[in-house]
Amino acid sequence: MPSYFRYIFGIFIWAVALMSGILSILREGLAIFYPDRFPQRSIFGNCVIIAFIISAIILWIIEHKKVINLTTEAKRERDRSKPNLSAEIDFTAVAPAGDKDESSLITIMAIIKNTGAPSIVSNFKLLVKIEDSETIGQFFPLPKDSITLKSTDGQEILLKSADNLLLKSVLQPIVTGGAVTGFCSVLMPNLRQEDVTFKGTMVLSFKDISGNDYAVEHCFTSGKSIKFIDFNKIQKKD
Repeated sequence: MPSYFRYIFGIFIWAVALMSGILSILREGLAIFYPDRFPQRSIFGNCVIIAFIISAIILWIIEHKKVINLTTEAKRERDRSKPNLSAEIDFTAVAPAGDKDESSLITIMAIIKNTGAPSIVSNFKLLVKIEDSETIGQFFPLPKDSITLKSTDGQEILLKSADNLLLKSVLQPIVTGGAVTGFCSVLMPNLRQEDVTFKGTMVLSFKDISGNDYAVEHCFTSGKSIKFIDFNKIQKKD
């Protein structure tokens, strides 16, 4: 049955139901209490018109809800068919680097989540903005085993090479509803530790398997940064 015939048939069924239900009570009430003011034929005709109008409105609301639900479900299917990544910066550590401490090494611990189709993560880039200048960092080579970061207040954080974010996110796709956590170290040439820590804003960007761009911004003065002693004093463990 064509959809418009089904719609008209539905209106007819609803109209009959209304005429047999609440409108019949209204019709009988008017006939009993106001027999002279409202003729029976007029009451019946007006109730039929009201029944069809109400039925059409009810059917339109029902069909409209179906369209909304189908549109929403189609959008969800489209969203599930492509990656949908997001990232959070857990913490950052900044250490001086270079012969005269003219540069800095930023170590980032981040988590990347995926609510879409499974995807690897690649093309990482780190940008540090200080006032009107922007500097792109150079990702530091993977340690053979692990490194220990020591802070000025005695904290120690052990980072294993197997937890490197760049490695983990490209070797294994992030499944739908999954996440990957890891670290990466980035050398910022000619940016001193003090400038990065007190003035810098970092933007970590990356791409999914389809080449879509994502980025997360982190301000070093937000309280999640840890100042480490010296890049040259980072201990390597075999």
